[in-house]
Amino acid sequence: MYRKQGRGHESERKGNQMNSSTERDEAGIRRATNLYSVGADLRDRGMWTRAFTQDCVLEGPGFRTEGLEATLANLDHLEQYFPHTQHRLHIQSHVIEGDRAVGVSYATADQVTMTNGRAELLAWSLRYIDELVRDGAEWRFKSRKLLVDWEEIRPLNRVRQGDELAMVARPLEDERITVAQTVYKYATGIDNRDWAIFRSIFADEVEMDFASWNEIPRHSIRADELRDNCQVFFAGLDATQHSMSNPTVTIDGNRARCVVYMQAEHFLQDQDPGRRYVIGGYYTDDLERGNDGIWRLTAVKLTLLWEAGDRSFMNDAVARGLARLEGA
Repeated sequence: MYRKQGRGHESERKGNQMNSSTERDEAGIRRATNLYSVGADLRDRGMWTRAFTQDCVLEGPGFRTEGLEATLANLDHLEQYFPHTQHRLHIQSHVIEGDRAVGVSYATADQVTMTNGRAELLAWSLRYIDELVRDGAEWRFKSRKLLVDWEEIRPLNRVRQGDELAMVARPLEDERITVAQTVYKYATGIDNRDWAIFRSIFADEVEMDFASWNEIPRHSIRADELRDNCQVFFAGLDATQHSMSNPTVTIDGNRARCVVYMQAEHFLQDQDPGRRYVIGGYYTDDLERGNDGIWRLTAVKLTLLWEAGDRSFMNDAVARGLARLEGA
């Protein structure tokens, strides 16, 4: 009984030693992942030097670096593209065989980006495919591959600058609203004869397609020329009112499309105070966001669905507009 009990204690002792060794290795691997995460957020080369081997490989979406010096240079790229980052480790599972370990680490990387003066949060849900080696008492990454499973982009209201949070966007600001408001200025500029506002919403060159109304094929025109032409045309009318509703906006990066219902009323009171011409349909507008963060129209297409009233006075609006402007 005594001998059996002794063998049991010996087996238990060896088991405890193995468990203790495994726990130390797992703690060492987790330490390496923590050095990686904190080092990335602090841009700390010393931490990454302790986390990687000299012949390490680090790769991810659009990049691959080999060797410690090249890998450390990734910290400079982080600083260049992301003012702030937070790497959070979730779960990890590694198989340890002697002085080598392979496995996966799940994490989330939140990265602040500045796009056209606006702060956004680029959030990655990702996995790291890891290979580590034991270096004395430490574990270091020999290779680490970053796989992004999905990403989310959302606007930020405030971002730390120094020791304080600074406002970087209006609360609840929605780019779709900004796009729609830009489109609305098309109507505001025409109806108020405010040609400065009208010109401000266009890129320097714009594609115009009013073929469904005037049979003129889609064509490119300088925005300054478009403004001048509209100024003459609408000077030939006594009043207009363009109404827009039901905007549907889709945004893809710095490009946007807005489809909006329209109804335009045109009045001329030279003969009959009730002389009126009305059209209805919808605009399909394309916009681009410039380096200054401002959305501008690059294409306008009118799809005419119906018309009513006296169209005849629209035909000589340009001639009448020229005469009125010259006599002003």
